[in-house]
Amino acid sequence: MDNIRVTTTQNVGIDFQVASIGERLLSAIIDYAIFFAWYMLALVAAGMMRFVGVWFFIVALLPVVLYNLLCEIFFNGQNVGKAILKLRVVRVDGTEPTIGNYFTRWVFRIVDSLILIGAVATVTIIVNGKGQRLGDMAAGTTVIRQKKKVTLQDTMYRQVTPDYRLTFENVNLLADADIETIREVLMHFRRNYSRDGLALLEKTKKAVERKMGVVSEMRAVEFLDRVLSDYNFINRDN
Repeated sequence: MDNIRVTTTQNVGIDFQVASIGERLLSAIIDYAIFFAWYMLALVAAGMMRFVGVWFFIVALLPVVLYNLLCEIFFNGQNVGKAILKLRVVRVDGTEPTIGNYFTRWVFRIVDSLILIGAVATVTIIVNGKGQRLGDMAAGTTVIRQKKKVTLQDTMYRQVTPDYRLTFENVNLLADADIETIREVLMHFRRNYSRDGLALLEKTKKAVERKMGVVSEMRAVEFLDRVLSDYNFINRDN
């Protein structure tokens, strides 16, 4: 399974597992099943209500055509298939995908997925090594496994060198419970790289700043990571 390092706007690298070909194929199958069910329902409705021509296109086909674009925009990089399999579209530079990114992926889907029944997308993903089809490469995105296995060791005790420079001397004002909370928040974020995770980071940062009596210009991930390093430095001999 390929990994990709997403460098966040906090300049912190987070490793994620790239969604496999099988996972993306299964996700697509789930979505196509939804398309088929919707189309059959539209056929029944058309027969009952006598939809013809352009009205049938609007009711039956337009939602299918716009499905991926609208789902990814309004559901934070997921459609039904991706949500079921815990996959998500992310930008490789760590910033939140924009409507333009989602639109680019959607436009290239015609080439990636429809021509040669997805052969272009499959070959591109395998060769690229970052889980990117042509649309992802053009948009600067990829698809990752949302649930990443993270142990306490990933965010807990970290080695600090003897010449480590302490940033926040007031870190000793934090209790063990505070440090554990910080670890859990970082673990949650690295397992679920999402808007909710980012919001929780910001909330935790503000709470820690108040308790320590400091105000930092650091981004939330960088700040909380530094607090943990400072804590480990102060308590390195304990």
